[in-house]
Amino acid sequence: MSTSTSSSVKITDKINTVAENGTYFSLEFFPPKTSSGLQNLHERLHRMAVALRPLFVTVTWGAGGSTASKSLELAELCQKDMGLTTCLHLTCTNMSRKMVDETLERAKVIGIKNILALRGDEPRGEYKDQLETKKEDGKEFVWAVDLVKYIRRKYGDYFCIGVAAYPEGHADGSHPAEQSLEHDLPYLVEKVQAGADFVMTQLFYDTSAYSTFEDRLRNHESGAFKTIPIIPGLMPIQSYQILKRTAKLSNCKVPQPISERLDEVRNDDDAVKKVGVDILVEIVEDVESIKSRGKGPKGFHFYTLNLEKSVAFILERTNLVPDLHAPENADAIDDSLDTIPSVLVDGVMKTRRQSSVGSDPHNHVIVDRKKINNALEASGKDAAMPRDEQNTRANTLAISEGEGALGREATWDEYEPLSSPDEKPMKMQSRREIHKALQREQALRLSFA
Repeated sequence: MSTSTSSSVKITDKINTVAENGTYFSLEFFPPKTSSGLQNLHERLHRMAVALRPLFVTVTWGAGGSTASKSLELAELCQKDMGLTTCLHLTCTNMSRKMVDETLERAKVIGIKNILALRGDEPRGEYKDQLETKKEDGKEFVWAVDLVKYIRRKYGDYFCIGVAAYPEGHADGSHPAEQSLEHDLPYLVEKVQAGADFVMTQLFYDTSAYSTFEDRLRNHESGAFKTIPIIPGLMPIQSYQILKRTAKLSNCKVPQPISERLDEVRNDDDAVKKVGVDILVEIVEDVESIKSRGKGPKGFHFYTLNLEKSVAFILERTNLVPDLHAPENADAIDDSLDTIPSVLVDGVMKTRRQSSVGSDPHNHVIVDRKKINNALEASGKDAAMPRDEQNTRANTLAISEGEGALGREATWDEYEPLSSPDEKPMKMQSRREIHKALQREQALRLSFA
């Protein structure tokens, strides 16, 4: 997949190109520990980018910058190599100003214009042992709002900044009794008024709680949330044990009807995934209905855990996969030519649309034959275009089922979550090892704050 300047845009600008009653989605990925794991993820990213076409992707950041180099490597792969609009997570706990500056400058070089500003948790385990925190200036950043203010002060409006929110309230592990949406709201207002451009939520399974959350924000007396994009975060159910672990770590409520459906199949991993897809489809439909009470396009963010099949099924069944021929971002169109002359192709005058700025060859007609007759024609191979349309709903479903050239590897358990120590394929690991690996990653990403 070739790089295009259309990927180096702000998330809010891309959202503004979506129809008033339209939908969009984004996907989260985390950096694998090894080069072989990154290569596996690269292949998976390519399949998902071609088949699913997310509006943007996000890349997680380890506590205290513990995964800094690997996060930036993955972000560069997504932004430059894959041509995906990328949002880099950035936490501020135990982060020195020097590390924050170096990260933001590197993001600019890569072409990233989107940052998810988070508080984050203290590094733990092996990451804490590896990290050498710069104590002398690390106290400048205590809360996410400090990071938002710093980015705005130093970089103006160059970056599009997102912040986190909690539909059920943010629960500090030491004080779960304080979990309260009303307790959180003043801090969320402060982050938005400091310069945040969009809000992304922690995962949830209770849509009634989300309904209360969205209504409260939209009608908040400050007016801070009247028009800002609020993107609900959803995590596909990959296993019974991981769901229970996730709910415990995040103090996320799992409604009784959902628990009962999963309890019935708890000893059958494949059945859990299939029921999990049904549950997430219902959640997406409920949230879409909730968001339809307001104005603007409806977005959804999926915490993938670097796994693809469940997400593909959910997106297909909820009709979130964008049409192949949807209009491109207007900002990515080269308007240097007022008109593009037609060209005679095989005896027929063909019109040409303007190409994206970064495309090469530029403003050519793609022809399905070996012989090129004039300078304004290009073969599909030269234009890096597949002969057949791959991004159709039928092909999306086929990929999610592990069929075809792109989907051959996309099966429930063909790949691991890419966070285990030895990066072996998932099918060669025990289920206990797989669950432990996913739990470790889940513990890291639940620092989302």
